[in-house]
Amino acid sequence: QTEGNDISDLRISGNVMTMPGFSESDCRPAVSFESSKIDADGVIIEDNVLLSHTTAIDVRRASDVVIRGNTARLAEPTCGDPVGVRVTGVDGSDVDGNELVGFPQEQEIQP
Repeated sequence: QTEGNDISDLRISGNVMTMPGFSESDCRPAVSFESSKIDADGVIIEDNVLLSHTTAIDVRRASDVVIRGNTARLAEPTCGDPVGVRVTGVDGSDVDGNELVGFPQEQEIQP
């Protein structure tokens, strides 16, 4: 059930990934809101060190999102359509100062 739930003022900060996913075939972003059924408000994703076989950070269904100061590296073998930071359907985003290594496209921001 998603009725009455609240995802507000969420901070994802200071995490260090030492392995990209559960296995080489794990094609999920390191930080992901892609399956969220609840809109988030006031999301900060900062100062993380991420490894991924696909997109590093994928945020959807959110507002007032800040993504800054993260370091993300694309790990082989890659899968899907990797983008360093993907922001889709977000009302108000500030994406800045991220170091994205090995991604064919660093950012994809769609209203």
